[in-house]
Amino acid sequence: MNWAFIDWTLLAPEIIVLITALLIFGLDLIWGDESERETLGWLGILGLIFAFYATLALGQGGELFNHIYVVDSLSIFSKQILLGIGVLIILASLDYIKGATKYEGEYYGLLLLAILAMMLISSAAELITIFICLEFATLTCIILSAYFKHEPKSTEAGLKYLLVGLLSAVVLLYGISLVYGLTGTTTLYQIGGSIRKYAFQPVLFISCIFLAAGFGFKIAAVPFHTWAPDTYEGAPTPITAFLATASKVAGFVILLRFFVGGLGDIEGHWIGIMVTLAVLSMSIGNLSAIPQTDIKRMLAYSSIAHAGYILIGLAVLSRESLTAVLFYLLAYAAANLGAFLVIIAFSKWTDLHNISDYAGLSKRSPLLALSMLLALMSMAGIPPLGGFIGKFYIFAGAVSEAVSDPERLWLIGLPVWGVIFSIVSVYYYFGVIKAMYLVEPVDTQPIPIPVPLGLALLIAILLTLLIGIYPGPFLALSESAIQSIF
Repeated sequence: MNWAFIDWTLLAPEIIVLITALLIFGLDLIWGDESERETLGWLGILGLIFAFYATLALGQGGELFNHIYVVDSLSIFSKQILLGIGVLIILASLDYIKGATKYEGEYYGLLLLAILAMMLISSAAELITIFICLEFATLTCIILSAYFKHEPKSTEAGLKYLLVGLLSAVVLLYGISLVYGLTGTTTLYQIGGSIRKYAFQPVLFISCIFLAAGFGFKIAAVPFHTWAPDTYEGAPTPITAFLATASKVAGFVILLRFFVGGLGDIEGHWIGIMVTLAVLSMSIGNLSAIPQTDIKRMLAYSSIAHAGYILIGLAVLSRESLTAVLFYLLAYAAANLGAFLVIIAFSKWTDLHNISDYAGLSKRSPLLALSMLLALMSMAGIPPLGGFIGKFYIFAGAVSEAVSDPERLWLIGLPVWGVIFSIVSVYYYFGVIKAMYLVEPVDTQPIPIPVPLGLALLIAILLTLLIGIYPGPFLALSESAIQSIF
């Protein structure tokens, strides 16, 4: 390979994030004063903003290393979402992490490395590369989940994430080995070309099960979700928000690239797997959220349910439904971040996480209560917020495909199931809203909102409103991004 002829500008966003992370690690060793280390978070935000700007200059993209690394509209779109999530998470962490640990630089550096790994995942078009990037992302997230060593729940969160992550890695590698044995390649576009000659193959079906299991761990789809509730509860809350949003984005990009881009011509091997995962995730995620008293565990099961809604788009496998997948990811990320940013502000001040502790929040902090109200309403699918538009497009895509193709009329059961469990979700979301607005507070002391956290919260909530009220530009971006798959 002639390295001189590689277009390194295609890697500019990743290079910027990597250099920023290394700079943060280096400065953390040099700067001993706490006030100096506080600037490391702002340095991370600056690096992510520069990286975001670099994605705007990528144009039509290209490919590197003989189709192993692809920069296309899908990867650019997902990188922009990941970088945006990263900026909001660091803004939320600036006050949260202060005083909680003396290793602030390592925290921000590891967070940037996790974002870097997920950016690499979004462009990876070869199974071994995907696997390495996935494990890189998982390793950094494990460390961040267990970052508060003095808290037993944080250590437990990291340990459970580690154990389930190891199992998923083994399962994923076995699935990759089966695909390689069938096709003689691990490059996605070559897999797609080699595999078209097969009729239904039991070995190929088994490999799809193993790969779906490995990737299902990353998106916390049932039955590969067992790590999520405990990890979400025990991890530092900004990291919980990161796992709930960024991991979903990276995981679904992998599913799109492999199953739609690589195995799209033999969907009969894997459509049933996606339908099963969607139905189980919607059902178990929503039903398990109902009895939860810890708000982070409730949102963990909620995120599992949302993975089920998004999987409907993969199961339908139409251009409209796949566009809806990307649109839903954006709407979900904005609303979910909004909810977790409120939790960060509340828990930092009170050190409480139970839903009942949010009693009277509307009187203690009207802004936090309103933000949580809008975020939860969006996730419940209440118009005119972003979550409603996302669910509408997902469900409408399934209905449209079922009506247009009589052989696929069974697809109409998926949106019906989704609507039923969306109604179920209203119950536990409105339990939080009831506590905030209808229950008198035990403590009437106002809750201060740090300026960086307030800025992040404002961005997340405004984006949730904007996606719902004016979805056209975001839908156009999603539609443009999905074109590269086809």
